Amino acid sequence: MILTTKTGRAFHPRVFPRDFREARIKAGLPDGLSFHGLRHTAAARLAELDAGAQEIQAITGHKSLKLVEHYIRQACQELQADTAIARLPNRQKC
Repeated sequence: MILTTKTGRAFHPRVFPRDFREARIKAGLPDGLSFHGLRHTAAARLAELDAGAQEIQAITGHKSLKLVEHYIRQACQELQADTAIARLPNRQKC
């Protein structure tokens, strides 16, 4: 269990999405964000910081190391792409 209600109990599956949506709107965040997306982002960012698969799994609660390893590969690919793009010279417009 990652989050609990004010009383320390697990959120009901129908209640949490509603509460998350209300919090997202109140925070002024754009449509399309989901708690699952935050979990994915956390796993990818931890991978970027060289956290191991088992460490990430312990934090995110994923049952499968295979899925965590997917996030690690994805994070590495994004970092490699950013590094490559940064090496491109600035071009002047003609």
